[in-house]
Amino acid sequence: GIVSHGPLEFVGEEGSPVVLEGLPAEGEAGRWPGVAVLAAGAPSRFSHVIIRNTSGIAQAGWELTGGVTFFRSDVEIEDSRFEGNSAEDAINVFGSRFAFRRMVIVDTKSDALDSDFSEGTMDDVLFEKIGQAGGGDAVDLSGSTVTLRGGRFVDIQDKALSVGEKSTMTASAVRIDGAGTGAASKDGSRLELFDSTVSRVRFTGPAAYIKKPEYGS
Repeated sequence: GIVSHGPLEFVGEEGSPVVLEGLPAEGEAGRWPGVAVLAAGAPSRFSHVIIRNTSGIAQAGWELTGGVTFFRSDVEIEDSRFEGNSAEDAINVFGSRFAFRRMVIVDTKSDALDSDFSEGTMDDVLFEKIGQAGGGDAVDLSGSTVTLRGGRFVDIQDKALSVGEKSTMTASAVRIDGAGTGAASKDGSRLELFDSTVSRVRFTGPAAYIKKPEYGS
């Protein structure tokens, strides 16, 4: 895996991306711990990058929930793809600023993007086949402020948008096609959803509820 205390810059080109993956092997043997950027001090940048088959860093009593983690480390990701993650989150952003443009996350066992106490924007993103192990959110916010402009969410096992723990999300031009719940706002959060469509949901399109009373209604 890669653990960095400074910013990372991976810049490929269309048709010739930077590829980060484990050694060739079948099934679980082909997985690798992934990437962690910790208190980098300057923004990281990923452009035309493919990251495959991450499992999350776990060694010597230290374990991270993300296949790719940015901890107090700002990041920009564009024209990049994350696929085959088996960790709790494909990407976990904690205490950071982020900007994601034309980013794809596909085929995860659990959640796709987990944003904790962070602030960011997402433009023209795609999340597909999320939570294949039996449950998983595409976008899970906790204590975060996020703007989403243009996104497709296809075959999401749990919630396409989960806005919780005093988070704020403004989302527009969103297309949700297949999910447990389309968009949920809970526990003192605010979700504004415009010019969007929700189809093929098993439970409900929009939802607002209290799960953790300590955050208020």
